[in-house]
Amino acid sequence: MKNTLQLILASLLGALIGVVVYSNFIAKPQQVIVKEVAQPSTSQVGINDIMFSGTLQRNYRASTPNDFTAAANYALPAVVSIKAIQQTNDRWGSLSRSSGSGVIVSADGYIVTNNHVIENAKEINITLNDNRQYDARVIGTDPTTDLALVKVTETELPFLTFGNSDSLQIGEWVMAVGNPLGLQSTVTAGIVSAKGRDLNLISDQYRIEAFIQTDAAVNPGNSGGALINTNGELIGINTAIVTLSGKYEGYSFAIPGILAQKVISDLREYGAVQRGLLGVQIRNVDMGLAQDLNFRRVTDLAENLGLENAEGVFVYGVNPKSGAEEAGLVSGDVIVAVNGIKTPTISVLQDQIGRMRPGDLVEVEYVHDQKKVKSKILLKNMNARVVNNTLVESSIFDEMGITVKDLSDSEKKRLGKDGIRVTEIEAGSPISRANMQKEYVITGVNGAKVSNAEELKIALQNAEGLVSIDGFYEFAKGEYTYQIWKN
Repeated sequence: MKNTLQLILASLLGALIGVVVYSNFIAKPQQVIVKEVAQPSTSQVGINDIMFSGTLQRNYRASTPNDFTAAANYALPAVVSIKAIQQTNDRWGSLSRSSGSGVIVSADGYIVTNNHVIENAKEINITLNDNRQYDARVIGTDPTTDLALVKVTETELPFLTFGNSDSLQIGEWVMAVGNPLGLQSTVTAGIVSAKGRDLNLISDQYRIEAFIQTDAAVNPGNSGGALINTNGELIGINTAIVTLSGKYEGYSFAIPGILAQKVISDLREYGAVQRGLLGVQIRNVDMGLAQDLNFRRVTDLAENLGLENAEGVFVYGVNPKSGAEEAGLVSGDVIVAVNGIKTPTISVLQDQIGRMRPGDLVEVEYVHDQKKVKSKILLKNMNARVVNNTLVESSIFDEMGITVKDLSDSEKKRLGKDGIRVTEIEAGSPISRANMQKEYVITGVNGAKVSNAEELKIALQNAEGLVSIDGFYEFAKGEYTYQIWKN
């Protein structure tokens, strides 16, 4: 009992000594007056500032959910697997196979995918998320955007609706849905890393690249699949990765949904994209242009051009009789906006113009002689015609009676040549009377090589009298030459 009492007294004495020492030597120098901290002065704050206290209430800035289950479950039934069989160009006539993904965009079986997934396919097989299989036919393709539209014969299919890809914000959650590496119905998530990326992946002179960049994992087989937001809306078509290994390395790229909608609409209505053109040759206002124009810094170039910032699209050439020429644009002007949308780069300009058709009027703001000017420009197609077929200029292709398109990268690689494919021949035209057939690939005019439609156009315009056109057919041996009399 005596020992217990001594122990209690010793504990009380130790506690009293501790309180005295804390009060006199520790507590006072460390006092924090919360009222004053809430309204800090300009004097140096100590380690007990509220920013380091752990008591500051978080201000939530993210409004979108991070539970993706509803969006994924909604999207998965509308994303399909695509297998295409292509005829190779070797002497044995062997077949090659490619695979990718696609997105059902209507209940009656229209499916959007990448052009490179189904290009030159002899047979296209579609497998739905529930393992139903269908053969598909091609409605139309657009190499300039790497998009294609195919269709299966079925009704009441699940489909995705488009969201507004323009409203996407950097840092917003998105999901990629597709069939990578043979793994059917795969969903990956990431954020929007950047918008309006131009990767120079498409070689077509009328290419449009304004990719949405994300860090959602995408691998071979994802091409043509869906990029969706957290509402399950289709806001992009997954198309490419930048990689050294051949597999995903952290970034993926999708065609914006608004551009895809326009292409799909054209392919469905016309079978081909109605491309509206300003009629200009352009470059970005960047360090490369500055060096070519003998400026040490891009800011010096911007100041010389009369730009507020080192942004814009520099015009170095204007096509004769184009809408741009008729509106008064000249070499040296800098386009800074289209329909009120700023155009800091070529990719943004091409994206905006790519949504329109020949015959549309656009308001272009540009800097001319260091002054801002606005002009209405009538968009025309590559043959200087508008979409309702009102003739603006009688083009050489109209006179000859042909419709042509440039060979794609994959076609050039397969054929080992540059050239221009004849896609349509008008009955009774000079070309028709010479017995040229569709799918003929033109490689030369009067002995001079031509590698794209613009070169062919110029060569035919400059030719007189008897014109020799050289070329070949993809599945026939040897070269073929046709002679046409030009008035």
